[in-house]
Amino acid sequence: MLSDLRTSGMDFDSSAVKLLNELSVCTFVTDSPADRPTPSVADFASWHARVRQSGVPNFKSERIPVPTKLHVSAWRGLLDGFHDTVLCDFLEFGFPVNYESSAQPRVPRTNHPSALQYSSHVDRFISTELSHGATIGPLSPATFSPGLVCNPLQTVPKKASPDRRIVVDFSYPPGSSVNDGIPTGTYLGQPHRLRYPSMDDFIALVVNWAGSRIVVMCDNEASVTVLNSGRSRSPFLQTCLRNLWLCAAVGQFELRAIHIPGLENRLADHLSRWTSSNYHQNEFLRLSAHMHVCEVEVSLQHFDLLTQL
Repeated sequence: MLSDLRTSGMDFDSSAVKLLNELSVCTFVTDSPADRPTPSVADFASWHARVRQSGVPNFKSERIPVPTKLHVSAWRGLLDGFHDTVLCDFLEFGFPVNYESSAQPRVPRTNHPSALQYSSHVDRFISTELSHGATIGPLSPATFSPGLVCNPLQTVPKKASPDRRIVVDFSYPPGSSVNDGIPTGTYLGQPHRLRYPSMDDFIALVVNWAGSRIVVMCDNEASVTVLNSGRSRSPFLQTCLRNLWLCAAVGQFELRAIHIPGLENRLADHLSRWTSSNYHQNEFLRLSAHMHVCEVEVSLQHFDLLTQL
């Protein structure tokens, strides 16, 4: 693709070419062991003591890299110039929990009944996490004392699977849990507001497209089946689908999903880079010419989530 761009004579700026060159050779994660040896429990205890003594999150002072298979240097290179570069620090040095209460959480040292009842599932999960180096232990209460909080585990059934999902409950008990000490309106002292679009927002959006055909190109076959059949095992999704198809009938538009493998979904790829250069706009229009697509203006209020990030 890059050779075609260089010889096409189209307006394709050098920064976009540089980014595509980097994307073609970089790897964001690796299955190979990290260059440094696997840390011991004693290492983690020492790091914990240093960060606690500093009084600020790890990324602000000690900057001790957390064990990870992420190629953080690749992330930093590709996010160069991004407005929120602290994200790369979080990837390398860990995401602060943002617990700001002066009182330590008071959490009962027992798991929920669903974890006790399905203890074999919990044991299997912990063994898997240990084998991947994603969890350390077993630990004694004094290993990270003071400052150690043991949150209860619970299990919930997985759909279409005999296995159960393991959940760490940060919301128990109400009034003295970890989540009770995490403010909802600020993060690291900075105000923030996050609002997810509702089903009503989505319905209002598609009502504006009456008489049109909306095609969802997706590389997830299960999502394609759900959208086209209008059926789901999830009661919530089934309700959403009923509302969506009622909206389609009243608004006289058609919604269809088609499966396209990710590597072949070029139209979506060009749309995601629409503003980066004229090349992607021209290619999208060329590849979609037979589809008779038209541009639809959508109010920014439907994307309130994006304006708050």
